[in-house]
Amino acid sequence: MFKNKSLCQSLLICISIFMFSYIFLRVVFMVRYGKKITDNFLRAYHVYAQSMSKNILYYIDNIWNMEEVLGAQLKHDPEKVLKPDFPAYLKMISNKTKGIDNIAVLNGRGEPVASSEPYKDNSFLNDEYLRQITIGKEKIITGLEKSSINPDQNTVKIVNTARLDGPNLYIIVSEINLDVFSQHISGVIDERDLLFTFTDEKGAVVCTNNSILDEHLIMYDKYYASSTEEGEKTVAASGVIHPLYDGQKRIFLSFPVSELGWSCWIALPYSSAMSNLYTPIIYDVLFLIILLIYYIYADISLKRRIIQPVTQLRQAAAEMMAGDYSVRTNIKGNDEISLAAEAFDKMAESVEQWQDVKNRFFINMSHEIKTPLNVIFASVQLIENYKSITEFETYKNKISSQMKIIKQNCYRLMRLTRNLLDISRHDNGFLKINLGNYDIVKIVGGITNSVKKYTEAKGINLVFKSDIDSLIMACDPDMIERILLNLISNSLKFTDKGGTITVNISAGEGNLLLTVKDTGIGIPRDKLDCVFKRFKQADDPFKRNSEGTGIGLSLVKAFVNAHKGDVWVESEMMKGAEFFISLPVRLVESNDDDKGEQTSNTGSNLVTKINIEFSDIYSGINEENI
Repeated sequence: MFKNKSLCQSLLICISIFMFSYIFLRVVFMVRYGKKITDNFLRAYHVYAQSMSKNILYYIDNIWNMEEVLGAQLKHDPEKVLKPDFPAYLKMISNKTKGIDNIAVLNGRGEPVASSEPYKDNSFLNDEYLRQITIGKEKIITGLEKSSINPDQNTVKIVNTARLDGPNLYIIVSEINLDVFSQHISGVIDERDLLFTFTDEKGAVVCTNNSILDEHLIMYDKYYASSTEEGEKTVAASGVIHPLYDGQKRIFLSFPVSELGWSCWIALPYSSAMSNLYTPIIYDVLFLIILLIYYIYADISLKRRIIQPVTQLRQAAAEMMAGDYSVRTNIKGNDEISLAAEAFDKMAESVEQWQDVKNRFFINMSHEIKTPLNVIFASVQLIENYKSITEFETYKNKISSQMKIIKQNCYRLMRLTRNLLDISRHDNGFLKINLGNYDIVKIVGGITNSVKKYTEAKGINLVFKSDIDSLIMACDPDMIERILLNLISNSLKFTDKGGTITVNISAGEGNLLLTVKDTGIGIPRDKLDCVFKRFKQADDPFKRNSEGTGIGLSLVKAFVNAHKGDVWVESEMMKGAEFFISLPVRLVESNDDDKGEQTSNTGSNLVTKINIEFSDIYSGINEENI
């Protein structure tokens, strides 16, 4: 999924997956929680509706009881209804019973006989209710009807019968003041947002705690029709009704008052019912906003601190692979990527310097090879031209002179080839040391004395000093010769005429210290660390006294390390340089019967080695002169 995606894209995908998963889970939770809130509301207000319905029934039962008492009086004295003070009696009864506008007594045909209030309409009961009384129903409560004393008002009529002897009967009708009845309900209900309504069997509002509600707005026949009785359990309809007069959605409960054929409606604004749900929703929105802000910050930080540096690093690496070693990232900081970039810059600088050194080395190497070859070729050409010389002595002298030149340049080529081979052996682990027990003082003294003619020929004084007369120790005489000849030849290059080169030996606890000190131009302090590095030449800023490849001192270090020793240099500009070589004093098993005698550095073999090492300084010295 994340293959070939950038870090920013991967981060966006991860956060998007998390956000959508979180939103989905929270939506599922909110739906279930909302349903739970609705169920809790319905359970709580189902009991509330039952209680209020019982309250209404109790009120109506009181009126029916009052009408039964009045009916009993009429049964006992049927003529009482005709007395002039009877309307006043009815008025007194209606005043004692809260919510009754008018009490009327009708005959069996529904005609008014007496009334507590003057009436404007004779039709107290419609034919349907009269038919029900005729077939024997004694108690009736009507639906919403017009008031007999004020046709502009609605009322509910509570009817009871008082049957006399025979077919005669009196019908007692009490007309309820719906405003007083609604105020009674409003006084019972203390929740302002709660809409409490009673509707008749036709769905018309009989009473409500909200006077603004139109009487025909709550007519949900499908809910009312679903209100049935299952055994002793009353089943109430419920749902969410659409906005009413105030534009609010409401959760409602319709509870059937089966004794009256009415329904008790309880409706609560959806916002109020779900108020407990809003807090977690707000927290969720805030969390998502914070998560979005975090993503934006993470994206910007990722691009600024990771993507851009990594891109720079990758581009710099590509440019370096293409051959541009001057490229740098120039990224600064303390984090891992910045440190990696700084390490890359240092590596690039080192590679660039190494490439420059390597280029200079190859240039020097080409010069070192080309120069002796050109000299040899020129000498060969001259020798060929000497064939025309008839005088033998003259021919012999000229040939001898050119042969010395050819020999010296052959030495130079041999020295160069030998150094390159030794460096290659060292790099590949094939540089072998042949240890034997020899007198190191005798070896060093012999080599130093053997090159005095070379130094004197250049006008430089060579001095050998030793704090000890003799010291037998394990060493490789050939390597010691190469080390010493290299250091002396190096000092000769940078020491002017009249200068001094001092070779000194001293012994410490388990170590031999060999030093070669000159009075030459010295080495800059910032170059001391690189003099033993391959292809490095400390005299780059200065005019060189002689040529070289820059690998001599690195070979010295390799030979010293082969002896498990150490080498370093101390120097000040224009005050000369001093090379220190510390070698461990130890012995090895040897079959040599003449321990301490060193034969490799005598005679023509040593002269050849000296001529090779000093070949880039001046012409060789004949063996017979040594």
